[in-house]
Amino acid sequence: MAKKFLTGLQLLNLTSDPAGGSEGELYYNTVSDKVRIFSDGVWRDLSASTSGSLVNIDSIQYPDYIAFDTTPESTSASVGTISWDSGDSTLSIQLDGQVNVGLGQEIIILANNGEATTLNKGEVVRLSGAQGQRPKITRAYNLNDTGSALTIGIVAENIAAGGEGFVVTQGIVKNIDTNAFNEGDILYLSASAGIATTVKPQAPNHYVFVGVVLKKNASSGRIYVKPQNGYELDELHNVRIISEANNDILLYNSASSIWINSPSQNIINTASAAAYASASTYTDSEISSLTTTDIEEGSNLYYTNTRGLTTASTALVHANHTNLTATYTSNQIRFSTTGGMSSSSGSAVPSASASTGSLYYRTNSTGTKIIQMYAYLNGGWIGFTGVEIWNDLLGANWSNIVPAWYN
Repeated sequence: MAKKFLTGLQLLNLTSDPAGGSEGELYYNTVSDKVRIFSDGVWRDLSASTSGSLVNIDSIQYPDYIAFDTTPESTSASVGTISWDSGDSTLSIQLDGQVNVGLGQEIIILANNGEATTLNKGEVVRLSGAQGQRPKITRAYNLNDTGSALTIGIVAENIAAGGEGFVVTQGIVKNIDTNAFNEGDILYLSASAGIATTVKPQAPNHYVFVGVVLKKNASSGRIYVKPQNGYELDELHNVRIISEANNDILLYNSASSIWINSPSQNIINTASAAAYASASTYTDSEISSLTTTDIEEGSNLYYTNTRGLTTASTALVHANHTNLTATYTSNQIRFSTTGGMSSSSGSAVPSASASTGSLYYRTNSTGTKIIQMYAYLNGGWIGFTGVEIWNDLLGANWSNIVPAWYN
């Protein structure tokens, strides 16, 4: 147990070291004017030097506390020294001639430079493996996942190729050139290897937050570092992307509680899909059983499940309309009015009832141009737009039409 003395110790005065001694034994050397202690089998100086420093002390055991001078007159850049940093209000440990770490305020790693060139102080680096039982680092960049995903920090000192040096992974990197920025600037990883930028990356470049500029200065600048890597969509814990393709959408699967990619045309709900799949011919009842709850208002609707249609048949037409056939030519569906189907024309909108399947061509006032076509279906006239009649008015057999409504 440590002893505390209120009165001065009376040490043996000698002019030279005794031949031997006991561990911890003290005496006063009158020639060197120093207190000597026997430690590890030899006598060592214990007294203060002219600068006020204790030297050659192997250990200090069981102190109640150590009080550091919070306004030190001088500090040392020697490796392993500890002093109070009044600017950052913490103890500062000198790691080497260029780097010190504030106790409790910074996380610093000793890493190996995996580049073929010197890593310069202030460059942004990523973890790229291991070398010499140290983390191996190389310059980070935001062009892809390889260059950005493992961004780890900013180099705190110049590190020669293949050499070792310190990297700040969280906390303040000190004494670097920040003249290109302003205090408070947010820094991101850029497309240029090792470089930080104030320009926020946009896809497809990867988003990596690097830190915030604390001090603008060419030599004593400071940056608070805490890299935060952005995520790709398939890295989210509730998203599963498998063999993605153009125009895929995300659909939520309640059974597995995840979002899954799916082709965009698969947007008909379960009930609609079942009705659609069971339709051998597209009758009125089958069409009306399809719902539009999964289709955005204002969306374009098509006759088929693909815009790349290359053939057409009577399956595109109401099952009862045996006299109305269709073919596909030049990206248009053409309906034939031959085969006994009745038709008439005039300049007025049709109103009188007619036989199912009858067609009516509405012309301009002079009767020289067809401007509308109607079909009598389910007890009413259904209008079609975009009419282009081939051949002359009375002898027309084919029409290129887009249905305005199908009931």
